[in-house]
Amino acid sequence: MDIYQRAKQFGVEAECTCVGISQYEWDRLMENHTRANRKEVVKIALQAGVIDEWTAKMELKKPYFNPYNHFKTKTHIIYVNSAIEHFIKVN
Repeated sequence: MDIYQRAKQFGVEAECTCVGISQYEWDRLMENHTRANRKEVVKIALQAGVIDEWTAKMELKKPYFNPYNHFKTKTHIIYVNSAIEHFIKVN
């Protein structure tokens, strides 16, 4: 079961952002990260309450441009906007 399926089945919670953690904690949370599927990350960020419905719709529109990549690890989805990483823990 991949992390997107686990998020849908078991739920998610917004854990923290890069602004409120130390460099050590950021390194730990980003360990072994890979690029994530933008559409799936936006759905999960909406589910976690990190973004609202309007932002999710804008993020998924073709002309909307978010220059930041989103990431995933074994335990977290990382939604990035305005150079701020939002760490979403998958239960």
